[in-house]
Amino acid sequence: MRLRRHRLSTRWRMALWVTSIVIVVVAVAGLITLQLVERRFVDNIDSDLRDTTSGMVAAVDEFDLEVLQRIRDNEDLQQLGDDNEVMLIVSSDGVEFSLPDIDTAEPGTFPDISSLRLGQLQSRAEEPFTLDGSNGLADFRILTAQLADGKVLVAAASLEPLDRALETVSGVFLLVAIIAAVVLSVIVSFVAGYVTRPINSMIATAERVGTGALDTRIPVDGVDDVARLATAVNSMLDRLESAFADRADSERRLRRFVADASHELRTPLAAVLGYAQLVQTGMASTPEQVDHAIERIASEGERMRLLVEELLTLARLDHGRGLERIRVDLVDIVSAAVDDAATIDDTRPVTLTTTPGDHTVDADAAAIRQAVDNLLANTRVHTPPGTRVAVTLTAGVDDTGARTVIVHVDDSGPGLDDADVAHVFDRFYRSERSRSRTAGSGGSGLGLSIVQSIVVAHGGRVAAGASPSGGARFTVSLPAASSSDHPGDRSTDPDHDGFALDAP
Repeated sequence: MRLRRHRLSTRWRMALWVTSIVIVVVAVAGLITLQLVERRFVDNIDSDLRDTTSGMVAAVDEFDLEVLQRIRDNEDLQQLGDDNEVMLIVSSDGVEFSLPDIDTAEPGTFPDISSLRLGQLQSRAEEPFTLDGSNGLADFRILTAQLADGKVLVAAASLEPLDRALETVSGVFLLVAIIAAVVLSVIVSFVAGYVTRPINSMIATAERVGTGALDTRIPVDGVDDVARLATAVNSMLDRLESAFADRADSERRLRRFVADASHELRTPLAAVLGYAQLVQTGMASTPEQVDHAIERIASEGERMRLLVEELLTLARLDHGRGLERIRVDLVDIVSAAVDDAATIDDTRPVTLTTTPGDHTVDADAAAIRQAVDNLLANTRVHTPPGTRVAVTLTAGVDDTGARTVIVHVDDSGPGLDDADVAHVFDRFYRSERSRSRTAGSGGSGLGLSIVQSIVVAHGGRVAAGASPSGGARFTVSLPAASSSDHPGDRSTDPDHDGFALDAP
């Protein structure tokens, strides 16, 4: 089993990074400071050694060694150097003079120059160098000077004070680094907690959204960038919630559509099978019964064909297919539809009124004709004989001031109640009055849905309401043709399949 590696939270990682950076910066600054302190300290020692050496060389030139020894014993030469400095006069025979007295000095007071020959001391004259200590002895800074008699003056200063100073500076920097790290860890942890609190809220929100709580939102607070991120995430969640709601609604409508389509097809299919079985089993024994059964099979088959055609039309419109845009005059289309309606049913008088104005639109002529035919067929299905139908064609403007062409279809029938107005364009919807009629008298319930799909596909609107005569009114509003276009301009969909003009 693979173990999951535990990772620190963003808050503590920020604190760790800042603390680490501070420690590194203090360490680098400490190293640079130590080098500067050491360089300055050594330069001061070298300067003091040069002063001491020049004074001792003058004393050696003035006095011989015996006099210098007597003076040393009387402590009169101590003014030539400080307590940290010692001097030796070295010849080929060894140390001939020391200040202070090498025989009585404490161990470690003088540098161990036994490893250096006289020639090496002479070759390094006037150039300070560091002599590393051994056996636990301190390091010394050495400056040599050539004397007139071939001897060498060796001035030395212990570097032990320098080591102590560097230790002190190192300790101070270490203490500062520790204090700074602790203080900054607390401050950064607090600030990071404040900054990352909205991020933690986002994480918690994302986890809740992952469980299905799409209405969860992130509190918009914190610093500007984080607040903007929270706003952006909330906007994304709004769109996701809307998308999921639309998807759920689409699935619900699809299931209902499939169920309604199955129900609508089941009735004529059962009738076809029933009459076919009558003929097949010989129960329709007379020629008249056989002819009636075949006639009913043909009738129900035609009913199924119309239903399938309407379903295909809706499917094409749902996928944005089947529209061929061309400049057309609605007066011609509506006039032809009114003439055909009057011919089909002379028991329902149909009149057309056209107001002055431009009634041209950029549309699919066959589709618009089918929409008008469906509206007129709807009056034949849902109104009693003798009902008057008035079609009005006007040019106007919509709420935004854009030019539109409006078609009103009014009847003097029983009208629509509130439930009908709310659902009349739903697919397979029938009012209670149409449901109470004999089977098939109420149509398929797709005619007005096709009208709505066609009008919306053209960028228009369709509405239902009450007519001035008390019956039903259906209003279609289409965008008027643009004056910048020329008649005959076409915008053709390459997938154009055309439209059936069958009324429901």
